[in-house]
Amino acid sequence: MSAPELSRRRVETPAWFAARTREQQATTPYFGLGFDKTRMPPDLFDLVQGRIRGAVERFEPAASREEVRSLRPSMVPALRLRDPTFDEEVCGALHTEHEARTGMKLERAAGSGLFVYQRGTYVLPHVNRMGAGIFSSVACIAGELDEPWPVYLEDVDGKAHEIELAPGDLLFYEGARLIHGHPWPLRGRFLISLAVHFRPAGLGIGVAGEAEAKGEEGHGAAKDTPAATEAAPPAQRKRQERGVHPLTNVDEGHLGGYLRSSSALPGFTHGDPQTWEPEVWKWAVETFSAKSLLDVGCGEAHSTKFFRDLGCRVLGVDGSLQAKEASAVPDRHIRHDFVDGPFIPDEGFDLVWSCEFVEHVEERFVDHFLATFGVARKALMMTFAGTGQPGWHHVNCQGADYWIEKVEGLGLRFDRELTSLARTLAGAQHFAHRGLVFVRRSSTPRIG
Repeated sequence: MSAPELSRRRVETPAWFAARTREQQATTPYFGLGFDKTRMPPDLFDLVQGRIRGAVERFEPAASREEVRSLRPSMVPALRLRDPTFDEEVCGALHTEHEARTGMKLERAAGSGLFVYQRGTYVLPHVNRMGAGIFSSVACIAGELDEPWPVYLEDVDGKAHEIELAPGDLLFYEGARLIHGHPWPLRGRFLISLAVHFRPAGLGIGVAGEAEAKGEEGHGAAKDTPAATEAAPPAQRKRQERGVHPLTNVDEGHLGGYLRSSSALPGFTHGDPQTWEPEVWKWAVETFSAKSLLDVGCGEAHSTKFFRDLGCRVLGVDGSLQAKEASAVPDRHIRHDFVDGPFIPDEGFDLVWSCEFVEHVEERFVDHFLATFGVARKALMMTFAGTGQPGWHHVNCQGADYWIEKVEGLGLRFDRELTSLARTLAGAQHFAHRGLVFVRRSSTPRIG
């Protein structure tokens, strides 16, 4: 007998929802763990199946979530087993495994439990809120389906995967960074799914914590009530409205903002984990025999300090007053807003580093910081945000060709080989995906 032809049709995600999801994703650290399909521990699978058989009457409509919808207006998209004791037991059973995977101390987040998705239900591709399901797992428990209902998941490079889960299969994924969902209506009677969510212990969680206290789900964008949003401080309202990381500085008008040193990653005190590139920096100093470094858009200057610790003479420049006040190298940190013009230092620098900066400056002011880039005696290393990439105050997102043309006009040559090597060293951080290396035409780097 031949397999039945699949008839699923993907539901189009509203443009506003997709844009907000991309914006949330752009402000969330990636921990390099991606996703992995495995099996539930057999004793836990048996426990969950037994609990379902004895608690059918305790399933009730799940709290409304923007991403969970149905083609059938009269049908409740999802039911949830309301049993906090059972939820705690299941999360406890998987807690140690998740800590082993992540290498962190974790605590349970909102939204964990047993769910029944009904005929016609679909789940728009989304990411979990920061502070809620940063590390998540979903397991298939049982179902009566006419065709598979796979998990749609985009990896960190944006490649789409369709992952089918059989009863007992468990899918681990970075729920706050990797876009996931079921964008096809469920065909069949139902699917019973177990979801567990964890976050790093001690994380300052703000709105997500309030949602958990009220028993709300930990997915999608935060649904702040008008009263709660109105009562929040102006900067917090900005973050809530834009879905950005709760530690992002958004208080200084047209400036691009930055993650404060009390990062989302507990114990990490170097600002944004996505811009922390020690292996790249050590490689750059050796490759270019760099004795000096200018850090453009340095934020709190954690990267600047790292170069100084490598023995380089350094200088950091950023437009934020708050970043300068919290600087890791206050004696070598200059405040300069590139809206006001170029910054031309009195001293020369072998290497210029600029990460997560250029997209935050309006195109009409690009020549101002290009003049600063031009002081590089040996090399320039920079990142950029691609066309349409969402993020806080992204006002000039361009492709690589745009920046290559601009920078090569400064007498610097784009080096494809060195760019590829530096991206490999960067692992899963920003530079790995949007890093560029330029070499002064008269300079010969050491390779190997």
